[in-house]
Amino acid sequence: MCLLAAPSAALAGNEYAEIDTQPTIAVMQKLGATQGHENDALLATIQQKSQDYPPAVFFPLARILFQQGDVDGAIFWMNAGRLRTTFDARLCTDASAGAGVGALVATLPNELRKAQFDDTAKLTAIIERVIKWDETTPYNYDHRWIALHGLGAMRRSMGMDNNAPAQPLTIPRDQWDDVARKGRSELREGIAQAIATVEKNRQAQQSSAPQQGKSAQ
Repeated sequence: MCLLAAPSAALAGNEYAEIDTQPTIAVMQKLGATQGHENDALLATIQQKSQDYPPAVFFPLARILFQQGDVDGAIFWMNAGRLRTTFDARLCTDASAGAGVGALVATLPNELRKAQFDDTAKLTAIIERVIKWDETTPYNYDHRWIALHGLGAMRRSMGMDNNAPAQPLTIPRDQWDDVARKGRSELREGIAQAIATVEKNRQAQQSSAPQQGKSAQ
């Protein structure tokens, strides 16, 4: 399944029409149809040249890696996808486009999202790798892809707001670095909080297990 949108003919003549998502859609459709190892060369290319791909691609990549048994790789690209998709959503001046983040995360298997907490020390290390990757990997793609998922694009495609003054689809460039740093910090803190909750629940389950055993006797 490909959740990436493409600009419709009704969007011609404005900034939305400049967003070319067709190559990315083709990649995501190919990934979506992958059942085994038939597209391993494509998986390798995405990982080696990750700077060239919108982060929407990282979600089906994570799913396939998980199916192939590369759990660590799947966890890495799942969180890399979350981090950069959130970044792109925050650059977008149409706040409603942020719904695309949750929609992409929802395409991942629940088993993968749970598996990342099996080894919390390893998860912490992977998150640090994701953050380092994000700090050092360029953005050689159009951040505006996510704007096509917002209400603004939908209204324009329906012929609404056509007489309204054109507004830029992204916030000013001098704000981007702060947005990126905030996203990395939130990812690190969010995972740390999730780990603390998971470990607290595990401890509670372990402490109650002997009592349950005694009551069964």
